[in-house]
Amino acid sequence: MNQIEIHRVRYPSCEICGARPIHCHHIRSRGAGGCDCLANLVSLCPVHHSESHTIGQARFFRKYGIADMHQHAMDHKCPQGEI
Repeated sequence: MNQIEIHRVRYPSCEICGARPIHCHHIRSRGAGGCDCLANLVSLCPVHHSESHTIGQARFFRKYGIADMHQHAMDHKCPQGEI
């Protein structure tokens, strides 16, 4: 894990607004082959989690300037069981 991932695990908060509690949102859904590793998860408060599903994930990530995170996760190939 790099320092950013360690911080995300130790101090979980919404990556958009910093609020708590959080939901762990899969960038690439498990049904589409996504995994549970940190590279495929984004921490979102309930409001932003709901918004991501309402307006669509790609539009949501563009709106908040985190489209690169979305693309990285879509390209990520995670071996089963990796964190």
